[in-house]
Amino acid sequence: MSDNVTISIDSLLSGLSFAPSNPSIFRVGDHLRSINPEAYDLEIIAIGPFHRGKHHLQNMEKHKDRYLKLVLQRKEESTVEIYVTVLRYLEDRAWKCYAEDIQLDEHEFVKMLLLDGCFIIEFLRKFQNKKCRDKDDPIFQYGHINNHLLHDLMVFENQIPFFIIRRLFDIIKIDKGDKINSLIWPLLQNGIFPLQDLPGVPETQHHLLGIVHDLQCSSFAKRLSHTDFTETENINSAIELQEAGIAFEKSESDSFYDIEFKNKSMIIPVWEISDSTESLFRNMTAYEYYLIRSPQIYVTDYVFFMHCLVHSPEDAKLLRRSGIISNFLGADEMVYRVINQLVKNIIIFYKFSYSNIFHIVNIHCGRTTNIWMATLRRDYFSSPWALISLLAAITLVVLTIIQTTFAILSYYYLDTLACLGKAFELNVRWMEAIQQLDLKSDEAEKSGLSETSVYLIKNTDAGLDAPLLTFEDSKEPPQNEWILTFEDSSENVKRDIVEESEEEVNSLGCCSCFSFNLFERTKFIS
Repeated sequence: MSDNVTISIDSLLSGLSFAPSNPSIFRVGDHLRSINPEAYDLEIIAIGPFHRGKHHLQNMEKHKDRYLKLVLQRKEESTVEIYVTVLRYLEDRAWKCYAEDIQLDEHEFVKMLLLDGCFIIEFLRKFQNKKCRDKDDPIFQYGHINNHLLHDLMVFENQIPFFIIRRLFDIIKIDKGDKINSLIWPLLQNGIFPLQDLPGVPETQHHLLGIVHDLQCSSFAKRLSHTDFTETENINSAIELQEAGIAFEKSESDSFYDIEFKNKSMIIPVWEISDSTESLFRNMTAYEYYLIRSPQIYVTDYVFFMHCLVHSPEDAKLLRRSGIISNFLGADEMVYRVINQLVKNIIIFYKFSYSNIFHIVNIHCGRTTNIWMATLRRDYFSSPWALISLLAAITLVVLTIIQTTFAILSYYYLDTLACLGKAFELNVRWMEAIQQLDLKSDEAEKSGLSETSVYLIKNTDAGLDAPLLTFEDSKEPPQNEWILTFEDSSENVKRDIVEESEEEVNSLGCCSCFSFNLFERTKFIS
């Protein structure tokens, strides 16, 4: 029994090749396919071995035969011998491009490569140049067939090695000036590049999907090559960023993935979202998952970036109104669902393409003043009516402050004027009394006064008509005492000192205090 096991294992090991294998065409694993199986399904044509023989794809097989016949007629060739010879030379290399065993013999495999390769070349050639189309070609009589074919040519599992297409093109082309990159242009979804600016296709490209991926990412990859990446962070949704004062603008960049953040604005190229969007992006992210040996996976990073912005249909609505999302699905809810589906089961590497933008945006959102200013703009400057309401409220507050200020100033101003008027009148009467007073030296000596202090005091009881003069031998008036003297027709009668409380003294007001302070400094020397 042990000998049988040994023989079986030895036989197994002898059949293994130790040569390095670098397959480029895979079946999508269940962890990706399970999210949306239809994104990887074919609509009209099978290219390569994985979906060959499926019933709903058989109608296009006759068109493959027809296109091969057109190629031979145009080249005035009666047999395909030269094509088969070239493909036999490339057969082994082509086998190794597939990641699993293929249930075809070598003859069927070469036939498949020839028919599929010639069909791709003829279809893309006719699509790009209407003059090359036959008048009765049913593929171009109905527009929906073109759309189905373009869709199927971008499915990750539905590929043949690009070196097969390149070699067949070199044989088929009529004009020596024909370039294979002209075939790629129809696959670029309305053209990332103008046809005349389309760069050449490197020899190392795996297949059509890989070429489209690299052309779309090429200019963005060059700019990103000089970037120092920061630690991957997350950012808030589009609505939350708008509340923090960040605007969203449509970019005119020729790179689909070239997103910028400057002057408090997120500048993003237009993204057209239609029925085919999820399928295209799922197959591109699958290509990055299986084939890209670099941590910079641009499509996956872009999908994650948009997912961070769109957390709800309201976020999708904001980006649509900003001109960033062009919605061919109808409702904003559908856009949200597509973006939310795309991000499932994807992996973000440490060199996230937009890590620096995320970092700068988070710094901006961390400043409280930015949030306050954004709230002000949103609540009071978002519409003319809100602005009018704000201006009306500000005007009302200003007028109220002015009214209150004038009321306070008027109270003190009028009271001060009244006090000054009374003080002036008292001063005049005091001067008149001084002129009538004849102070003789002998009277001063009799009274024993070396100097006389004259104080003018407001008599609140008698009013301003009462005499306001008094003589006292002290140089300063007593504290809290007010001396009132009344003059009758015969003689000066000195009234007793009237003591008043501090409250009554304060109630005399600024006029009495002013009078007191004024005449307190007036001295008459005998």
